Amino acid sequence: MDDNPSLDVVGFLEGTQKSSIWVDFLRHYERHLHAFKDQEIEVLEIGVQGGASLALWRHYFPKATLIGVDINGNYHLYSAIIDDGSHLAHHVTYTFEHLFPFLQPGGLYVIEDIFFHLGPHAEQYRGQATVTLPEYLMELSRALLREGIETEKNFGNLAYFRKSIDEIAFIPNGAAFIRKRATEDTAGLIAQAEAYAEQTGKAIHWVRVADFIQRKGGSAAQAEIAARKATELVRQFPQATKVASQAYVALSRAQSAGGKAEEAIRSATQAAELVPEDAPTLHHLGQLLFEQQAYKAAATAFQKAVEASDTHFPSYKSLSLALQRQKDLPGARSALTRGMAVSRGGPWSDIFKKALSELEPIGTDQAGS
Repeated sequence: MDDNPSLDVVGFLEGTQKSSIWVDFLRHYERHLHAFKDQEIEVLEIGVQGGASLALWRHYFPKATLIGVDINGNYHLYSAIIDDGSHLAHHVTYTFEHLFPFLQPGGLYVIEDIFFHLGPHAEQYRGQATVTLPEYLMELSRALLREGIETEKNFGNLAYFRKSIDEIAFIPNGAAFIRKRATEDTAGLIAQAEAYAEQTGKAIHWVRVADFIQRKGGSAAQAEIAARKATELVRQFPQATKVASQAYVALSRAQSAGGKAEEAIRSATQAAELVPEDAPTLHHLGQLLFEQQAYKAAATAFQKAVEASDTHFPSYKSLSLALQRQKDLPGARSALTRGMAVSRGGPWSDIFKKALSELEPIGTDQAGS
């Protein structure tokens, strides 16, 4: 038998209503906060009244610095923030939006007693908020589940919270546990990817490692090493032209990121020669040429891209820009008109329409992505 009493037992004995005798929050707290138990952390609780819960946290977090706030706030970086304050929706949401950014990465924000907003006194606890607290939290949850955010629903810095929140968990009797995204060990993840590719010995894995390194903010040199390993492996299988092309595209992207423009163009050209009808590869080559102001060659690459796939919409816009640089405005208009016809009223149709309305000789901005 464990001699250490559970958080729930201590909570009851200390006199907090968080125990299972009342709202049954503490067994959930124990599970979610266990990782912080013996760490030297700082915990902020909003709404401490007689101090019962502070006594509880003092027992559970023996190495922690505890800060209780009942009226006046106190900002710092915290590992956990617990809102057991007025429970008025406009107070809860205001406090959350202003204090969540001060959570440490991986920290936990807890909103207690949400049941007030679902019972007979729900309207009273709504206070001055434009939405109810459950609606607000559901919108946060939906933001994590969907790909994009509707502009008209982007209240309360929703875009920021979508990127910063790692998890939202709800427990019975109404409490929300909101976990902030932890700092990613980028170097460690890249090392894992490299070790896996080394183990499998597959060229496609090294292609993806090169891409992974760049997406995770690794160095261009490290990505180039990975891509070169892919190109070395594909030489053993001359028939694997698609993977070989992907390897040279990966090498080209790494070289471009490292400021090696000429080498990047050579690698992209080699990729296009291996699979001459791959629109994304041709488009990539066109972008590199465009950046070097080789507009005629870039236009040729973009033209080949739309011939390879008439639904590769970025290439129509890029082709138009390359033709504009050559003062070929009729050709530029034609490229946009063709793209608009193929897009058939889709999202790209509006992009082409706008570009047509603005069509004129322009400076040196980059070709479309």
